Amino acid sequence: MGATDSVLGPVETFVSNLQETPGAGLAFAIGLLGALYSASNFVNGFSRTMNRVYDVKEGRPIWKLRPWTFLLTLILMFVVILIAGALVLSGSLAEAIGSVVGLGDSAVQIWGLAKWPVVVLLVMVLVALLYWGTPNVRPKFRIVSIGSAFAIIVWAIATLGFGAYVSSDFASYGGTYRAFAGAIVLLLWLWITNIVLILGAELDVELERSRELQAGVAAEERVQLPLRDASGVERRKPRRLRRSAKCAKSGSTRPLNAGVARATSSAERPGF
Repeated sequence: MGATDSVLGPVETFVSNLQETPGAGLAFAIGLLGALYSASNFVNGFSRTMNRVYDVKEGRPIWKLRPWTFLLTLILMFVVILIAGALVLSGSLAEAIGSVVGLGDSAVQIWGLAKWPVVVLLVMVLVALLYWGTPNVRPKFRIVSIGSAFAIIVWAIATLGFGAYVSSDFASYGGTYRAFAGAIVLLLWLWITNIVLILGAELDVELERSRELQAGVAAEERVQLPLRDASGVERRKPRRLRRSAKCAKSGSTRPLNAGVARATSSAERPGF
């Protein structure tokens, strides 16, 4: 029971402090909402980047886009918590929880080996949700794609290399940035992660483009995937383009003839 007490002791202390300190629960809730808002801003920015990758405009109005990004952020944060829990649940912590639940040492050893495929699967789901849910198009939801596999492998290699670089040169970071060294390192790692994710998305888009071209689809300019919402795109079109598209659908040529007549009258008007 000593290992169990050492593991659960800090959790019990944290919960008791929340209950005893006035306003601590409210501050904790505000902190969670702030973290959710910051994470949703990242998802919103990644959505704009994915629209550039697919070469489409954002057609979803803000009253549709923001709730969707919040919901997607909640799902992504839940997956991240599962990944962190799977990574942390090892060693003495796994043994302590196993003794509380009633699992033997063999089950704990099996979990120590099985958690890595679980972590990889959760990371693949995380990347698949980002690639599927952020752009203003409807790509197929694929847990495994060539782009996501490329992004995960390159991200793992880049993370190991960056970790080795930071561990060997962290003293210079600490001397330069002082207390902000950890934040600077975290931002650099997030920047590397973002670049790798965008490269994987570009690879998936180009593979989709090649499939469409082989099928005879005109995908030279843009991948021909259905938009999630085209209402905002239509509203941002110039008035002349909207009128020409409406006339083309109805088969009318009156606006075109009127424009030719105005151009002819302007050319025949004498100058001063």
